[in-house]
Amino acid sequence: MIQRMVENREAGYRKDHLVTQEERPLYREVSAAMDQIQNYLGHGSGRIDLAEVYLKRV
Repeated sequence: MIQRMVENREAGYRKDHLVTQEERPLYREVSAAMDQIQNYLGHGSGRIDLAEVYLKRV
């Protein structure tokens, strides 16, 4: 799910682009975990832009 979220953003879409109804619970869980990590790092919630930097493959 994280990979799809990052790929969606790279393609210019919202991070939840094409997430199905069946995938919504997983999406919400992953998104909440990412927000929690961002908060621990002092960046605040909803910072997918920073998560992209941390998670991007080299």
